Amino acid sequence: MKKLLLVLVVVAAAGFAWTYKMKSDSRYSLADLNGIASGANKSLPVMVDAATRLERVVAHESALEKEYTLIANRRSEVDVSSFETKMSEALVAQSCSNEQSLKLYKAGVSEWFTYLDMNGEAITTVKIGQENCS
Repeated sequence: MKKLLLVLVVVAAAGFAWTYKMKSDSRYSLADLNGIASGANKSLPVMVDAATRLERVVAHESALEKEYTLIANRRSEVDVSSFETKMSEALVAQSCSNEQSLKLYKAGVSEWFTYLDMNGEAITTVKIGQENCS
């Protein structure tokens, strides 16, 4: 009887350890990411500031892409290099201090921030992942 109880305790402990490991090392499937994107899209589009509108979130194999529109600018009016540099710095600072973003990064998911001009023309995409957060 004691031997059976010991086996049950060991099996239960092993099961608990495995469950804990899976939760801490969890990965997001494309279906999981599609669910996150779908949930976010229910409340979009939304203005994030006076000049920028978040249009939609798109799931990719290991990324969530957030598409923004600069509502009053044409691509030709934007210094793309300067814009990309400034946005990269700001987005890394913001994302690397955000618990939800860090959880995604730890699970191997990156965030892409795509900026479009007022006519839907691509300006730039800033990609942030765990490697950006030290």
